[in-house]
Amino acid sequence: MTSTNPTKRPRFFLEIVLGLALAMLFSALALNRVASSSSPYRQLTDALAKAEGAKVLSIASYDDFYNLPMPRYLLKQHQSAELGYDEVIARASLGEKAFYNYLRQQKVTHVVVPKTYDKRGEIFHKWGKYGSIKLKLEKPYFERSIATDGENPVILFRVITDGSINLAQPIPRYKIKWWAINERAFSVQVSYIKNVFDYEYSYNYVDGETISWISESDSGILESEIEFSIDEPNNDGATYSVEIDLNSAYGSTGFTQIIEAFGDSLQQTVKIEAGKPQTLALSIRANERIKVKTFLPCQEERQFDLGSASTYVYCYGISDIRVRIKN
Repeated sequence: MTSTNPTKRPRFFLEIVLGLALAMLFSALALNRVASSSSPYRQLTDALAKAEGAKVLSIASYDDFYNLPMPRYLLKQHQSAELGYDEVIARASLGEKAFYNYLRQQKVTHVVVPKTYDKRGEIFHKWGKYGSIKLKLEKPYFERSIATDGENPVILFRVITDGSINLAQPIPRYKIKWWAINERAFSVQVSYIKNVFDYEYSYNYVDGETISWISESDSGILESEIEFSIDEPNNDGATYSVEIDLNSAYGSTGFTQIIEAFGDSLQQTVKIEAGKPQTLALSIRANERIKVKTFLPCQEERQFDLGSASTYVYCYGISDIRVRIKN
């Protein structure tokens, strides 16, 4: 009967372990190459690799932000411009030109958006903390580059750098500060349905995307006089153009209302009638407090909608607030 040499056993097992480790390493590298070549973002990352100093920023509408892939997965070796998202949204709310100048100042070369952008044709956010966002990524500021397919598809836009910009003029970061208004008028509401393995989320505005009713607050207080200011931390004396589109409550079956906006440097009055929206066009200094009040009584829904028994009180509607830099 022969015996096994005890000194060879460790070497034998060491060879097996090393062999398995090398096999696993080569398998992992092979799988990584396959995954990389079959990645839905391969075309996109290849395009970025060809762009010198690629710097990418992501932006989405209020209801599809979570359709964006994680920047670290999407960009890999490319520099990400994942600034504070509120900072990006604030600049986008100032319109295409201001947003473009901001991207150029930040040396951003590309913008990534969810492919759902194609359905709406714009990046959309309702007015609220900022002015309305209806951002179209089109020439002369943006050029469509690549669209991906598969899970979480995206579109890559190139920031056109042919034109010159004023690098010395910063694009301000501002917020609209509100008083005496129910935030339900502009806040995104999140709901979900529980599935077998996960949750399905949906995002919406209480009054829809096209209107917000200025009405009775949650505490029963009428919003017949609301206030706002364009808050800017640096307070560098900037002046803003603010256009507020007003609608009679309840649209074409609504009632007449007279609305006045006034502050330290302005006073303007408009009359809105059923089916005839009007616009308050204001020039506002940074941090100037503006009051918007009604002159005629707000009304219960049943008073102007004969088919309703609701006693909920409406004053008027705001469909859009556009904020632009004047100087």
